[in-house]
Amino acid sequence: MLSFGTKKWAELKRFCLKIWFGLGILGFCHCSVVLNYQLARVKKVYDGDTILLTNGERVRYLYIDTPEIHHPRKPPEPYGYLAWHKNRELLKSGAVILGYDLSRRDRYGRLLARVYSGNKYLNAELVKMGYAKVMIIPPNQSDKDYLLFLQSQAQAHCRGIWSDKSWKSLNRF
Repeated sequence: MLSFGTKKWAELKRFCLKIWFGLGILGFCHCSVVLNYQLARVKKVYDGDTILLTNGERVRYLYIDTPEIHHPRKPPEPYGYLAWHKNRELLKSGAVILGYDLSRRDRYGRLLARVYSGNKYLNAELVKMGYAKVMIIPPNQSDKDYLLFLQSQAQAHCRGIWSDKSWKSLNRF
């Protein structure tokens, strides 16, 4: 579905090094966390917070939750397709950098990761635009304060899911 040429891979590797050095120099993460990054290619975007890699791994975005569109017993939630569409748009290059926290897998066996594409931290972008809410599950909580700040800004400016008062009161968000 998503393709990526050799020249773009070289650019992505340079970007990855910038992130690695930038996070280390600025002190945003402990050194052990900074070293937990890998390059990958996206095969499919399942929804707003889950992707499939070309190596067959399913990746669940760390720290966030988006409205569901593939629940076996429930209809798609409001804003679910918008979150899915925005995630696809942000992943148009097909290449990602995955960053890990303390726990790498969830109870369903999916990889848990920060997802970077282009110059964007997608987990944060989805929160900032109001397509996702913050969901912190210990021990993974390195970005908690930053994402909660972005969520408060999205709420204050009534972006995405936060623009619909009935959605906030009737749903899990």
